Amino acid sequence: MNKQELIAAIATETELTQKVVKQVIEALIGTITTTISTDPEATVALSGLGTFGTAPTAERNGRNPSTGEALLIPASRRGTFSYAAPVKRAIKGSV
Repeated sequence: MNKQELIAAIATETELTQKVVKQVIEALIGTITTTISTDPEATVALSGLGTFGTAPTAERNGRNPSTGEALLIPASRRGTFSYAAPVKRAIKGSV
């Protein structure tokens, strides 16, 4: 399911217009992105879905795939997401 299909499904279920649902989803994505990108300690927890956050990555050695030259990859942060228990149970139950 892509973003447009999600918007259509939510609009159908809630009887809201797709325009309104799109605005809400884009505001949600923007708020989550801003929150976790501006504060390394911040998390956004959506009960029943999961928790968005960031985690540090260590400085490490790597290789340029084109030349094979060794290089140092600097430390940074990566995005994380942890599923909530109901989502984990739903996924396990679908196997």
